[in-house]
Order: sequence, then structure tokens, then C-alpha cells
Amino acid sequence: MKRLSARPRTPRCPIDGLTRFQTMLSIPSPTPVTISIGVAVWPNDGQEAAELLARADHRLYVARDNGRNRVEAPQFGEMTQAEAVP
Repeated sequence: MKRLSARPRTPRCPIDGLTRFQTMLSIPSPTPVTISIGVAVWPNDGQEAAELLARADHRLYVARDNGRNRVEAPQFGEMTQAEAVP
């Protein structure tokens, strides 16, 4: 009976996976990676999925405009009333 080879080792954290991905693509390391996130809260930011996505998308662009690599979410006081999306 033939033995199956061991499964490839799974990265322990996302950084390990990113490093392997960079190596596979021959991307110079370290390549700067940033993340910007826009958060919408149900039900205060909208009742329907489209409303929530629009609010989260708006906040994503606010995060990017404010310097990237940040999260934009409603402040504690804002959670009682939805803000107007342009």
C-alpha cells in the first residue's frame, strides 16, 4: 500500500502566508501592505443590506482619505442616529 505524502505545512499566521506568497511571486520584500476598513452597524446605519454596504463603503473611503491603514466606525454617540451618506 502506497503512503500519501504529508500535507504541506499550513502557515501559523497571515504574515507567514504573505511572506510565502511574496516569495512565490518574486515580490521584493518587505512590500508595504496597508488596510482600510469601513464599519457599518445594524440597525442604526440601515435596515437593508444595501444601506449597510453603502454606509460601510462611505466609511472605507473616509478611512483612506484620512491616511489609510485605519478603521472608520461610528463613535459611541453616533450609534443612536444614522449619518447621511453623500
